[in-house]
Amino acid sequence: MSTETKVPWLRRPITWVAVAGAGLIGSIMTFSYIGGFLDPLGHLSNAPIGFVNEDAGSNVAGVPLAAGQQIQQELTANTGDGAIKWRVLSSQAEAERQIRDNEIWGAVVVPSTFSADVGAIGAAAVAGQAAPQAKLTVLANEGGGLFQSSFFTELSTKAVASASESANKQLVGLLDQAQATISPVAAVALGSPVVIDRQDTVALPDKSGRGMAPFYLAVMISLTGFLAASIAGIAVDLERGAERLELFGREIDLNVGDGGAWSQWVAKAICTIIGAALGGLLAVFTAVGVLGMDVSSAPKAYGMGVLGAVTVGLVSLVFLVLFGIAGELVGVLFTTIFGVPSALGVYPSQAVPGIFSWIGSWHPLRYLTDGMRSIAFFDASGAGLGRAVTVLLLWLIGAAVLGGAAARLQDRPVRSGATRPVLQS
Repeated sequence: MSTETKVPWLRRPITWVAVAGAGLIGSIMTFSYIGGFLDPLGHLSNAPIGFVNEDAGSNVAGVPLAAGQQIQQELTANTGDGAIKWRVLSSQAEAERQIRDNEIWGAVVVPSTFSADVGAIGAAAVAGQAAPQAKLTVLANEGGGLFQSSFFTELSTKAVASASESANKQLVGLLDQAQATISPVAAVALGSPVVIDRQDTVALPDKSGRGMAPFYLAVMISLTGFLAASIAGIAVDLERGAERLELFGREIDLNVGDGGAWSQWVAKAICTIIGAALGGLLAVFTAVGVLGMDVSSAPKAYGMGVLGAVTVGLVSLVFLVLFGIAGELVGVLFTTIFGVPSALGVYPSQAVPGIFSWIGSWHPLRYLTDGMRSIAFFDASGAGLGRAVTVLLLWLIGAAVLGGAAARLQDRPVRSGATRPVLQS
């Protein structure tokens, strides 16, 4: 017997299409993961940073001093070729509100006494005395993500160094105008007149995975929903005879009848919802109850876990209904391969290639991540939590409607004399 007779599948074009597709998956996964995470600084644009100038101004030796205004002009003019988008805000309270709503990565605040404090340094130098350094307030947002926090820390350090240099030049210039004489020792005090007063407006709790825990939990919840749909689909297909179950070489017949596409959809959807909801609950319980992940509201975390898992589960089930066995691959591509880099859990939309930023604007995993991050770090009262719930509910409802409509369409009777089309390889 020839090899071709023993292995006829190797002569079928669809076999080699599948082989080529399997090879292509490696390129697709690499493009998604490496392409999404490779060069965040190179893609960075419009990073939202707040600036508040509350400085009331002062006088040094009778000469007006507006150190805050000078710092504002110098800092906000530097956008790093579009990498930074400065937001000039009206007050520190407004900056804190935007940080707690995760709208900005942090803020630099010039206090109302800044010019007076800088002037006091100059006056003390003239008198040959020392004066406390002027403080520039930096409001940090650690909950926004590791990349955002690191970027803002570096930016604020450079900003304070620049402000110190600017204040030094202003002091020296004003003292020269006033023809004030200072000793060499006192001149040293003018070298670094400004220091950082860092305040963590949103600080990370101890068990937060350095800010990454909500993202990883969201990924696990998403995978739970996808697996729930896959398992429910396999179970119903086994029971209707579309799949075979073999244990230790023995085939077990579970066939209880087909029942039509609509009844299959209902059965699979019910099993998916129950399985995904249970999986979402257990995923959050494992993270919060067993491992001790810090969240500000455990009930909301459980609710987000259930909503996220059920949503992804029904979306994945739609892929199975529309594409059959190929729906497994489509589901993996959607939920994980393109979902993870687009979830904006590692890098924000301002630091990823445009395609992933666009996918993240509508992908359910992105909003599941936003919701979990809000619950973990932002008191579960803002930072996109309401928007996350709304988008996930829209995906859930849309998947339920589309899946049911597809099942009804498959159940339509075929016209007399016609046959349902079958793709031949």
